[in-house]
Amino acid sequence: MPKSRTRKNHKKKVAARNMKLKNESKKMQEAMEGMQKAYTDEMAKKSKDNPTEDSGDVPFTFGTK
Repeated sequence: MPKSRTRKNHKKKVAARNMKLKNESKKMQEAMEGMQKAYTDEMAKKSKDNPTEDSGDVPFTFGTK
């Protein structure tokens, strides 16, 4: 029996589709890592520019008689 036309080169088509999806996900992952690095650099720069804005110290407010 001859192969049906719909199944012709099916393995190649599936492999090509999987490779395409893998490449796209890799590209998106690299873009996301780049955006994260840029964001962390920007936040580090902001914290260096204005370090006294949020020092983490809490003023003592109880018992102020």
